[in-house]
Amino acid sequence: MLTACREVYLSLKHSFIGWDLSYGIVNETSLPDVVIDSEFGRRVPTISLLTVSSKGSYLSVADNLKRLFLYVNENDHWLLVSQLKLNKQVSCLIFSPSEKALLIGDKSGDVFKLTLCPEKPIHDTDLTLLCGHFSILSHMAISEDEMYLASCDRDEKIRISRFSEPYVIQSFCLGHKSFVSQLGFIPDTRYLISTGGDGYISIWNCESGHCLSSYYVSKSELPSLSASTDSQFNFKSEAVISRFYFIKDVVVCCFLSNPVLMAFHIHINEDEVVSWGSKAFTSTEDKMPFTDIALCSNDNRIIGLCSNVTSVRLYSWKLIIQYNPCQPSCSVKWDVVSVR
Repeated sequence: MLTACREVYLSLKHSFIGWDLSYGIVNETSLPDVVIDSEFGRRVPTISLLTVSSKGSYLSVADNLKRLFLYVNENDHWLLVSQLKLNKQVSCLIFSPSEKALLIGDKSGDVFKLTLCPEKPIHDTDLTLLCGHFSILSHMAISEDEMYLASCDRDEKIRISRFSEPYVIQSFCLGHKSFVSQLGFIPDTRYLISTGGDGYISIWNCESGHCLSSYYVSKSELPSLSASTDSQFNFKSEAVISRFYFIKDVVVCCFLSNPVLMAFHIHINEDEVVSWGSKAFTSTEDKMPFTDIALCSNDNRIIGLCSNVTSVRLYSWKLIIQYNPCQPSCSVKWDVVSVR
């Protein structure tokens, strides 16, 4: 997995490394040794999820042994401050924008909140149940003002709850015909973007649950993949977006089992999607599909992780955005890729 704030963090089997794009590897942190017990025997811990807070103060890791680790940044080194044992496997993990809470979604559909306080030790009993779904939780997002929590599952449903009062359901956003893969609030708004296994990108008014617009990403729209002849590149029947990020009102996304990145501008005016904007595409030179992507917040650089059975590569792009002062649109293009 890949995550980033000012630096890039890459998970290995049972450790994670911090990577500075200018200087290379900054540090490597290993998970604590597993204690052999009757439940797991000698199973080797493997990192399943990794996320870092927006300002780089906290980092959290979940592994296949239902353990959750919380690290705090101490002089560019990660200090383990808490290790929790969970009842279920973690399916998604996010920090709140203010870095005051860590949200944990599990495979039974429940969402838990862990309040973060540097001066106070954290225990298993500090986990608070916020809300639940009847299916595996696939992703979560919190609005920048921390008014709303959006959560989605494998059964096409998106729930909008009030973050401070999660028992109050603000709305449901219904319309996807397959699993919902990703959620994200457009910066400085309460508009929500969702993507799913049906190939659609949808924009919602989260307060009413109304779908403002949907866009179907056709596979024929993506650049030709004919240069790849490797049978391991099993491209799906739908162009499924597996990860996306915002750079202001520009969306950058990657696709499941696909070597293509897409960026486009969205303009919304009074609950009306004025334009989706033209699409800008780029791809890896060797057509190796993306495993994950991340956004470096300090210079809006997109980092792509690609891997196969023989190699792992990090790609880096800078997105060039030029706004037109006379029109509610902008031009988007990719700069030259660098490989590490």
